[in-house]
Amino acid sequence: SSVVSIPYEYTYLLPNSYFSNLTEGFVDTVFSDKTSLSGLFESAKNAPFISYDQEFLDIFGHNPQLKLIKEIDTGLPFYEAGLWIYDRNEVWFTSSVQAGGATTVRALKLDTYEVYEPKISSVLINPNGAYYYDGLIYFATYQSVSYPGGITAVNPHTGEAKQVLNNYMGLRFNGPDDIQWIKTKAGKEYMFWTDLDYAALGYPDRPTPDIPDAVWRWDPQAGVLLPIIGRADILNCNGIRINKEMTKLYIGETSNTTQYGGGVAGFASPGLWLYDLDEEARPVNKRLFGFARAGGIDGMHIDDAGRIWTGEGEGIVIRNEAGKVIGLVNSNPLLSPSRKPPVPLANFALAGNKLVILALTRLYVVELAQ
Repeated sequence: SSVVSIPYEYTYLLPNSYFSNLTEGFVDTVFSDKTSLSGLFESAKNAPFISYDQEFLDIFGHNPQLKLIKEIDTGLPFYEAGLWIYDRNEVWFTSSVQAGGATTVRALKLDTYEVYEPKISSVLINPNGAYYYDGLIYFATYQSVSYPGGITAVNPHTGEAKQVLNNYMGLRFNGPDDIQWIKTKAGKEYMFWTDLDYAALGYPDRPTPDIPDAVWRWDPQAGVLLPIIGRADILNCNGIRINKEMTKLYIGETSNTTQYGGGVAGFASPGLWLYDLDEEARPVNKRLFGFARAGGIDGMHIDDAGRIWTGEGEGIVIRNEAGKVIGLVNSNPLLSPSRKPPVPLANFALAGNKLVILALTRLYVVELAQ
């Protein structure tokens, strides 16, 4: 089987002879006393799928298979966005802006598994995360020397691109990352998005920030852009998703925990944060929902059952609505030998009964049982 099942109780109770650290995943835990757990954890290291709960097997089946669609060795071509354009039966994604050179938008046709580059007008520069809403793809775009970055809307049928936002009171954004649109029961539309300072995370090519990191909300009816979560609440906001009832807002945080450690020296948490949304679509009642076991939390999606899927150093981690980690798609066997964990799988796509995995230099599809 492609799945190794580990009883959930081991996630909180192990024999005392264990050792692990933040630079590796849970299944890299080693035991000084050779027990049956040693063999179980060793077999899980290179298993594509690791289950902690029957609910994970309900999603993937007992023997899911990875289908390698394409591999490109240069740069990080399969990295961000992970966007299902359902009316075209395609998944769109972007290369990493951190890998140097121009960022490329590519699309996967799910009926033929052809990968192609859509024709988009020259307005689109440095695209990163994205969201499909009301017939348009909204890309978060990074700044460059001659380009301020912000949010750009693209018509996937015509390729026409148009800037939506590019400043706050004359200040450039740092690193617009992930986006979510909602339409409330009262009929009001809002776009939420995260802005992250990658210079603080050790990327030397990123400019010194002009503005504090924040989670932003754009109100197109009133033409008002507001910061709604500041860096005192979440220092390095990254992935963002809202449940289908529009009552809960999830924010993923990318931190330097792997670099600085898990104690007081780590200035941020590799956390998954949860807020309630009030009647005015403002976040209230912040609480911590989970930690990334390795690396930080990047791309995020919520399935129809309310389960939260996140791109992390271990791979694609799935939590149910109670916060229980029910299993993961293991990044270790997915990545090329030159890209080893805890380099995170930054994003992916849920596309009906298919999971499209953006594994940096490799593109995979998995047929799901649900």
